Amino acid sequence: MQSQHFIRLSPRAASQEPVAGRLSILVVCWLALVLASGCASFKPAPADYQPQLERTQIQTNGPIVASVAVLSRREASRMFDLPLHKKHIQPVWLRLENNYTNAYYFLPASLDPNYFSPAEVAYMFRKTWASKRNRRVGDFMEGKSLPLLLPPHSTNDGFVFTTLDRGAKHLRVELLGEMDFRRFEFFTYAPERRFDFQRVDFQSLYPTNSIPDYTRSEVRSALESLPAAVSDRRGRGSGDPVNLVVVGDPGDIGLAFARQGWDLTEVLTFGNVFRLIGSFVFNRTWENSPISSLYLFGRRQDMALQKARATIHERNHLRLWLAPFTCEGQVVLVGQISRDIGLRFTFKAPGWVTHKIDPDVDEARDYLAQEMVTSGSVGTVTLVGGVGQASRETPQRNLTGDPFFTDGKRLVLFLSGETVPVSQIHLEDWTAAPPRPATRGE
Repeated sequence: MQSQHFIRLSPRAASQEPVAGRLSILVVCWLALVLASGCASFKPAPADYQPQLERTQIQTNGPIVASVAVLSRREASRMFDLPLHKKHIQPVWLRLENNYTNAYYFLPASLDPNYFSPAEVAYMFRKTWASKRNRRVGDFMEGKSLPLLLPPHSTNDGFVFTTLDRGAKHLRVELLGEMDFRRFEFFTYAPERRFDFQRVDFQSLYPTNSIPDYTRSEVRSALESLPAAVSDRRGRGSGDPVNLVVVGDPGDIGLAFARQGWDLTEVLTFGNVFRLIGSFVFNRTWENSPISSLYLFGRRQDMALQKARATIHERNHLRLWLAPFTCEGQVVLVGQISRDIGLRFTFKAPGWVTHKIDPDVDEARDYLAQEMVTSGSVGTVTLVGGVGQASRETPQRNLTGDPFFTDGKRLVLFLSGETVPVSQIHLEDWTAAPPRPATRGE
């Protein structure tokens, strides 16, 4: 049978044509790759680009002044012309001012034990056959890093390339000098995300002239008189027990929780609804996942914190509300803490799915007490009544029907601005003596 092709090829030519064609394609692709790599650009920000200044935090410790700021994803990309977040890198800017006659050494491992070296970061973003560009990247990263030696009467500034934190970030800056040691601690958070506490105007929650200020000996009755449990939006029902009180300065409160790895909670928006659904369906973790609203003092929680496990189904979490009184000039946060141990279906929750809590709610409360005691963040730990007892045999139920039992006590943590050794923490139990009536402070 005759071939229908216009040009008939010999068997040898027919077998060689595909090979030659493939080789030609490979050569063209290789040349294109070489040209593209050789022309790879690197355009970092100019020297005067300083986007982080409006978020800079400053502390002074003796002769040392430390300033820190965390760059957002967009700022980091503009500064370094590299998608650092894709490698889980978060640049932290520091300025260290030494007003003393002795030199100090900055210890970057205290800021982040897993920090990245400048050369390591540069190597992560190397381009094939682009040696000139790669050297520029390496030189730039090295030039932008913070020097370790801080000479007498000098100021250093630069970046440390830390591990990416998408929520709360605890920064510990330590400097070692001759027979001297200086430490700074900062609490900050990812600037490109929106967290639940950012939607609250804390200054306008209560009229300033109507907030009573109790002494520590007077505040017990006010704490025992708090509602026993949270409610729904309409103030109906009895939900999870109000079993937590935190007293301290606002900065100390954020730092105390950040030290122990508690993460901030994002606001539920249309943009992250699909991420939330995906986390539930595919059993992934989300350290800052939104938390359902519960109500106290006529409003949903002012802020929520959480510690997520490897799956979104399990986490330890708490909600906090600013109380309508203070204690010796310090703010009082009232809250609820419990441990999520899984998911279950219920018609009482939006979407018919809710987290199931550990019925032993005192365990989560006591866990937090252990954390704060061992971290050195508290000066006094005590317990007050007001929750109401519920036994294992006759448990109470929260708003979604989960049973829980409790000894009826609230944990009260009086935070300290200074690190307190465990041996110096005051342990008290206000449930062992009759309460003193609370009186309005002057």
